[in-house]
Amino acid sequence: NIKQSGFKGITVIASNPVDILTLVYQEVTGFDKKTVIGSGTSLDSARLTREISKRIKIAPQSIQAYVMGEHGDSSVSAFSVATVGGLPLSYFVKNKRIDESEFPKIHEFVWKKAYEIIERKRATFYGIGVNLANICENIIRDSRKVLAIGAFLEGQYKNSGIYTGVPAVIGVNGIEEIIEFTLSDAEQKQFDNSVKQLKEVVEKARQAIK
Repeated sequence: NIKQSGFKGITVIASNPVDILTLVYQEVTGFDKKTVIGSGTSLDSARLTREISKRIKIAPQSIQAYVMGEHGDSSVSAFSVATVGGLPLSYFVKNKRIDESEFPKIHEFVWKKAYEIIERKRATFYGIGVNLANICENIIRDSRKVLAIGAFLEGQYKNSGIYTGVPAVIGVNGIEEIIEFTLSDAEQKQFDNSVKQLKEVVEKARQAIK
């Protein structure tokens, strides 16, 4: 129905499972992949940034940290490429502002946070609402800001054929560019596994609707 309406704008999808539904929507409509954006790991990344901020006692606005992959249990917190005021997070590890042994706990806290909020409030309305507003504002203003969103991979991060959470430049045309960091070997392996799990779900869905 959206396609038949003649819609020519940017679509932002937040319905879960968001990576799968964003892919299905794009395939059904045939819209340009750059104009179809999933909320992806935007909320997860905001939570990760906040947790790092609390530990090193520097404002989250000065921190760039991204959760990548599935918006779900197989996500990856990319600590190896996180920066604070232009410095790598490893600098703050060396200066004992944060302990590397905390990273797995921080990641677990981030991906489990949604479950905690759902248990207390029954849904995560407000967090995702703020992130959707942020994505839409950056599209409307053509800000070209880097956000962690759900984008279609075409070889980036050694994967393709799926929507998943990655950092991308957002502007008036939608996804202007996917930012590709060099992940650590362990993070790349986790990311590959996350993509693999998403593809398995997509395949099961396709088989079910045949």
